[in-house]
Amino acid sequence: MAMFPVFIVGLLAGILFSYVYLRYIKEIPSKTKFDIQEKTIVSLREDIEALQLANEDLQKRLKEKKK
Repeated sequence: MAMFPVFIVGLLAGILFSYVYLRYIKEIPSKTKFDIQEKTIVSLREDIEALQLANEDLQKRLKEKKK
């Protein structure tokens, strides 16, 4: 019977620790997450530049066809 209160206190402390730990993990992104996001942004910027060049080429072709 004397171990039951210790068990409950340990269980509550574990739940509290887990909540605080997970809360900080969600709010503070790790360096790995930053690196992945940065690589994604760079890749998307390159894609945007390629699409803009293709768009300009297609607009030039369209203007030539209209003449």
